[in-house]
Amino acid sequence: MNRPTMRRPSAAMIVALAALVLSMGGGAALAAQHYLISSTSQISPKVLTKLKGKTGAQGRTGLQGPQGPQGSQGPQGSNGDAGTNGTNGVTVIQRTTGSATPSDDAGDPASTTLSNSGFSNPAANTDNMFFAKATFTPPSTCTVAGGDNAFVGSGGEVDSNTMIFGGGGPFTPGDPPSIMQLGVANATTLGAGAHTLTLSFNTNCTGPGQHGSITNIEVDTAAIG
Repeated sequence: MNRPTMRRPSAAMIVALAALVLSMGGGAALAAQHYLISSTSQISPKVLTKLKGKTGAQGRTGLQGPQGPQGSQGPQGSNGDAGTNGTNGVTVIQRTTGSATPSDDAGDPASTTLSNSGFSNPAANTDNMFFAKATFTPPSTCTVAGGDNAFVGSGGEVDSNTMIFGGGGPFTPGDPPSIMQLGVANATTLGAGAHTLTLSFNTNCTGPGQHGSITNIEVDTAAIG
């Protein structure tokens, strides 16, 4: 009598049988060995240390990108308007310097010493301007008539016949020296060639010797035209 031949189970059969065993209880035992990790506190610090890898080396610097295109140049602005011509300047042709003792109402004579008192105009139609100042030292006392204030005055002439300026003002006897503006004046068409500048000073003091002194006289003569 022939015995039946035993066939080996197929691979599909083996998988099916395993699944059946697991579903009947074996799977529960296996599943009991698995855990759901929801926090690193559930993992041993030693394990965490081994899980951390070392920092890798820095990568190479990338290539520089291409330069962007150059912006277009704006339009050139238009030229500004031309400026107007300047006026003719004032040229100083002479500086007169000196010192003086003013006269007074008591009859004491004046004494004025000037250097470079002459100037010369280049043309017949030249006008002149005069800028004058000096340092005045008042007398220690000054007697005046009628209750007037003490006063010092100045005057200037060209060629002893053309008045060019007058200046001065009140002062207080015994005051320290101060700059006195003699005035700014002009003379027209004095004519070409040489001219002479003269100056005079006086006080209204009525006592003898009450005249003070004038120093650092400066008169600048300018030619115009």
